Amino acid sequence: TELDLILRSRGIQSVIMTGVATNICVESTARDAFMRNYYVVLVDDCSATYRQEHHEGTLSNIELGFGVVTTSAAVLRIWESRR
Repeated sequence: TELDLILRSRGIQSVIMTGVATNICVESTARDAFMRNYYVVLVDDCSATYRQEHHEGTLSNIELGFGVVTTSAAVLRIWESRR
């Protein structure tokens, strides 16, 4: 897709990851974003998959090398502080 081109043309450097199938769709997109030099943030409580251990495995993978894992409350606090 042209998503990378669109994000770069708007000066976007960070992506906040949420979604279903944490261990497949979300992780794949997060890794791709990392490889394209985006700052990756995965929102734990806004992502899910069918088995908790798969979800937790992805959180561990992201924290070990591809980005930051946080909560929606932390994201909202940061956004509110920037107003």
